[in-house]
Amino acid sequence: MSIRHSRRRLIVAAVVVAVAMTPVLSGCSQVALAVAGAMVRAQEAPPQPPVEVEDTDNDMAFQYLGVGDCFDDPYAEGGMAGDGPWPVLLIPCDDPHSFELYAKSDLGASHFPDAMSPTAEFPGDDEVGEAADEVCYDAFDDFVGESYEDSTLDYWYYPPVAESWAHGDRLVRCAVGYDDETISWSVEGSGRTAS
Repeated sequence: MSIRHSRRRLIVAAVVVAVAMTPVLSGCSQVALAVAGAMVRAQEAPPQPPVEVEDTDNDMAFQYLGVGDCFDDPYAEGGMAGDGPWPVLLIPCDDPHSFELYAKSDLGASHFPDAMSPTAEFPGDDEVGEAADEVCYDAFDDFVGESYEDSTLDYWYYPPVAESWAHGDRLVRCAVGYDDETISWSVEGSGRTAS
């Protein structure tokens, strides 16, 4: 192959690329002109009042809470008791909140080893509730730094239900707080017995 032949191929390739790119480049210029026109019209338009948007940055599904997360009452304002994922508002623990998640545990591994398969039959509400209560009771002292009996705090457990169990859910979630009051601190390691 001669050098001259290679140059001819390069020239032909460059012409082919230029011809192929012409519609693309002209399309880009049309887009650029449309954007520029919109910017000019926006500058000429009267200013619009700011739109108020509800702050939903802290909304999350209950099942995604992590241990140590503080949140509002999951039953308040549209929450669903025991029916799966419901929205909660994640709140800094230094601000007033209803609950703090203090434990998550796999009941399949700890209480129902025969139920590790996602297709395993649901053991029943009573059996799962007893196992969940045991897990949350045992985890209370380790998290709070005070035994449940000596504390004025209460705990709640959120076990898997038959429907979620059928989809492989084996997690119990444990929350701590007061029955009718909010708290404004993390109870982790606090040893607190009163507000």
